[in-house]
Amino acid sequence: MTSFVAEEPAKETPTLWTPLSPIGNKIVLLYHNNPEGLHAQVFDATGRKVNEVHADGSSGTITWGEDQRPGVYFIRVESGVSRQMQKVVLIR
Repeated sequence: MTSFVAEEPAKETPTLWTPLSPIGNKIVLLYHNNPEGLHAQVFDATGRKVNEVHADGSSGTITWGEDQRPGVYFIRVESGVSRQMQKVVLIR
């Protein structure tokens, strides 16, 4: 006897922001459809919060990292019920 299991497709959370390039000497974040603007926290590889970035307007770009040391960082954006984190790498 053969049994079949029906799988539901994965539900994707809409992405409200993305780094244009996650690796570089600066990180440019592109955001859209955020009525309250973009508010992000930046953490280093140890989990220590090292910075915050804020932008007004529902869409645009933010450049981050020009004054930071090279290394691995995590950028976390919380918007309403959505929470997203992205790893980025600063190089010189």
